[in-house]
This record gives sequence, structure tokens and C-alpha cells, in this order.
Amino acid sequence: MTQRHSLDMTKGGCNEPLLPGEPAPPCVPPVGVTPGLALTVHLRSASRVMLSGVIGLADQQPAGTSPVAVGATLLVDGSYTEELQMVNVAGAQRSQLAIQALANLKSGTHTLGVRIAAEYSSRAQGDVMLGPLALDASALPSLGDGR
Repeated sequence: MTQRHSLDMTKGGCNEPLLPGEPAPPCVPPVGVTPGLALTVHLRSASRVMLSGVIGLADQQPAGTSPVAVGATLLVDGSYTEELQMVNVAGAQRSQLAIQALANLKSGTHTLGVRIAAEYSSRAQGDVMLGPLALDASALPSLGDGR
């Protein structure tokens, strides 16, 4: 799956720094898969499934702005399974977030997805944009132990 559109990792109460003495705003962290970063796989038998991908990152904050920490977490059938990768992107820079994970799955239909989160250390204008996005899942032979 490849997508060319961009997703805005908007600043908000959960991911931007507070000013001195400022009370913490209400925070409802996003849950589930980041839109556009999920694949459905249909397995006839237990298999190991390799999820791999690359996500483009562009920090639209001004040059010299403190780096933004961007991290990825793997979700299998809606449940968080593991932290995949974290990169720092500084203002006006581009980077890529590489994703690779192996999941042991039983036969049936499964959804593999990725949740992307950005932690800002600056209130400068501009956000991190995700895109283009490429995500792939490949079934590998089972380990033979029923997983």
C-alpha cells in the first residue's frame, strides 16, 4: 500500500510543551491506528507476518526549532504490541521513519496497523507532516508450534 497524501501531526494538549506556570490542558490521547496506516491480512494457517514500511516526515516549523520526537507503535487487531522506531526531526528538515516488525498470527483475518505520535518541544508555528507512506505485509512460513 502506498499513499501520496500527507497527514498533519497537529500540536495539541497532549504533545506540546507548557509555558512556565501554565496548567496542563485537557488531554485525550489518540487511540488506534493512524489513518492510512493499516493493512488487513487473510491467513489460511498460522503464519509469521512481516510488516515493513517507510513514512516520510517533514517538519514545517522554522529552521533552528527544537527537534520533534516522532515514534511508531505496532498494533495487531487493535492491540498495542511493540514500539517500533523513534526519530527526531528538526525544524525545516525532512526525514524518514522506517518500520519493520514480525508478528506470529493464527489463521484468520487480522488487521496490522501503525500508530504514529509526535512530541513537540517547541510552540513554533508549523507541524510535522507525514507522507508519502508505504506499508507492506508478507506472510512467512509458521514456526510449527501453533502460533
